Amino acid sequence: TQNARCVLPLEQFAHYHFKIHIYDEVKSAVTSAVIYSINEGRRSGEIIDRDVLSVIVEMYETVGIGMFDFYAADLETPVVESSRQYFSELLQGWVDDGIVSASTFLTNAERARKEELAVITGHLSEASKPRLVQLDDENRVLVRRSFVTYYFGVCKGLPEDAVKVIHAFIE
Repeated sequence: TQNARCVLPLEQFAHYHFKIHIYDEVKSAVTSAVIYSINEGRRSGEIIDRDVLSVIVEMYETVGIGMFDFYAADLETPVVESSRQYFSELLQGWVDDGIVSASTFLTNAERARKEELAVITGHLSEASKPRLVQLDDENRVLVRRSFVTYYFGVCKGLPEDAVKVIHAFIE
C-alpha cells in the first residue's frame, strides 16, 4: 500500500518534468514541422511518415493526461488556422486570376475544399473531428462567398458594393 501511494506522485512528478523540460522546449518546433509537412509536403504530393505523425499526435495528447487542452492549443489550433489561411488564400488567388469559367471555378473550389479536409484530417487526432466539421462548414461558406465574388464581380463586372449586397443576401 505504501508503494501504491508512491506511484501516483512519481508518475505526476515524471509527467511534470517531461512537460517543462522536453515538451515545452520542442512543441513550437514540432508544430511548425507538422504545418510545414502539410503545406510543403502533403499538398504537393509527398508521402508523410504516418508512424512519426502518430507519435507526434500521441505526444500532444499524452501531455494533457486524458484532457486534450495541450493538444487543442498547441497542435490542433495552429494546424486548423494554417488550413483556414491556406484555403482562403487559394480561393482569393483564383478570384484574382479570373481566368476560368464560373462553373470551373466552383468545381475546382469544391474539389480543393474536400482535398484540404482530407489533408488536415490525416494530420490530426480523431478528437479533432468536431473542429474539422466546423472548419469544413466555414470553408463551404468561403467557397460560396468566393464564387459570388468571382461570378458577379469578375465574370459579370458588378461593382464591389453590389457584390457585397449579394454576399449579405446569401448568408
